[in-house]
Amino acid sequence: GSSFPRLTNEQLDQTVAEARLFFDNQDIPRSHQFLDYYTDERLARILSALRYLTMPRAPQPDELARLDEILAAPDDLEALLPLLDYPGYAAKFYALWRIERLNCGDSRHMTDLTLDQISELLKLEPRKLPQAMQNCECVTVKKGQFPSPKQLKEAGVSL
Repeated sequence: GSSFPRLTNEQLDQTVAEARLFFDNQDIPRSHQFLDYYTDERLARILSALRYLTMPRAPQPDELARLDEILAAPDDLEALLPLLDYPGYAAKFYALWRIERLNCGDSRHMTDLTLDQISELLKLEPRKLPQAMQNCECVTVKKGQFPSPKQLKEAGVSL
């Protein structure tokens, strides 16, 4: 599977800004069989989110609260960079979107495969990351902000 959704800049900006994009990457079945995705735990997470979105007094799931927090954070790298290490893929994705818009002026590196390729290297071939980061046109990557220092350390990469 792909790490980043395939959207245009406009689609990505609208869906993230309005908190309409969510990723549930917990407990992905190895076989990727469709029915295996719908465990009791995943269904409980989906129902909790739907309940919150349709019933104003329902408790807000932690995952959605984190997205709201990220979207409400100031346009300041010092405030946003630690959010790259929040739990959950959706939180990391939203934080990266905010950081990209500050560093590069828009979200093009999230839609043109630039950051997708860096993410894939982090997961599959971390030893290739230092060279890829050095040659990357993305300011967020060149500055060593993404992958975050914590993510690099967890992958066994030292710059």
